[in-house]
Amino acid sequence: MLVPVILFSFVAIKTQQPGKGVEVQYFSEGLLGQLLVADVSHYRDQKFNHRYLFVNRIGQTCLDKDTLKSKWGDIYYLASICSKFPEKSDALILGVGGGAFANILQNNVGFNVDAVELDRRVPEVARHYFGLSDKVNIIVDDARHYLEETQKNMTS
Repeated sequence: MLVPVILFSFVAIKTQQPGKGVEVQYFSEGLLGQLLVADVSHYRDQKFNHRYLFVNRIGQTCLDKDTLKSKWGDIYYLASICSKFPEKSDALILGVGGGAFANILQNNVGFNVDAVELDRRVPEVARHYFGLSDKVNIIVDDARHYLEETQKNMTS
């Protein structure tokens, strides 16, 4: 019984290679998980020019590589809601991802953006591969800890 279990274990940990239309730009394993940046040029009969960020194989960001505009519409909807606040408002984002939402709040809505990220690799990847603005203030910390310890006013 032990031999089949051991053999199955080796088969189960095999990593699948990307398809022909996918080019891995960045890959990192760490204590906080796996980061993967991949460019997709085509899938089946469709052409794409997309760049994806995956954290632990869960999609976090999808951008058009040429324009650096998000291909996922939910962040534009959220930004339109936030635009009801005055320009130069302070915004706090918990989790950076590829930085698309932070960029929209910073550049399009005119907010001062702080972003808290647990994994110090994520802001570096977001700046290098996804164009995260240098104006976005990154705090590397656990979001719960930051919220408990910060002296900034979080009520307005």
